[in-house]
Amino acid sequence: PSCADVVLDDSKVSSTHARVRFEQGKYVLYDLGSTNKTFVNGQPVTAQPLKDGDQISLGPNVQLIFKIV
Repeated sequence: PSCADVVLDDSKVSSTHARVRFEQGKYVLYDLGSTNKTFVNGQPVTAQPLKDGDQISLGPNVQLIFKIV
């Protein structure tokens, strides 16, 4: 599919918190103006190309690991 939504039940994650897009051969994570920010490997980001194994934080409670399989 061209679009997929993930809903997280956490009050610190904005309803439209972040988006991942595949652009020019890379996956890029975009923060969508979230209140509690998006972090990659501990650094706040607005737009960040992702690498396999990157640690993504959506607010203080949600931790994800980006994996290419």
